[in-house]
Amino acid sequence: MFDEYRATTDLLISQFGAKRLVDDLAADDFEHLHGVMWKRWGLVRLANEMTRVKSVFIYAYKNRSINLFWIS
Repeated sequence: MFDEYRATTDLLISQFGAKRLVDDLAADDFEHLHGVMWKRWGLVRLANEMTRVKSVFIYAYKNRSINLFWIS
């Protein structure tokens, strides 16, 4: 399971850049990420990966590493 999350964070870094601030991310960045994932994987893997991407951001928010207004 760790390897899957590691692959997810590696994908986020490769798509968004290692020095990109979360505050700078917009909907079109995630649309592009979705397109990249769609080209690589089928529906089940895509859904699992999207869940892991959300989990990464929720984990960071809950640990007060980032401030996201759209997560309650």
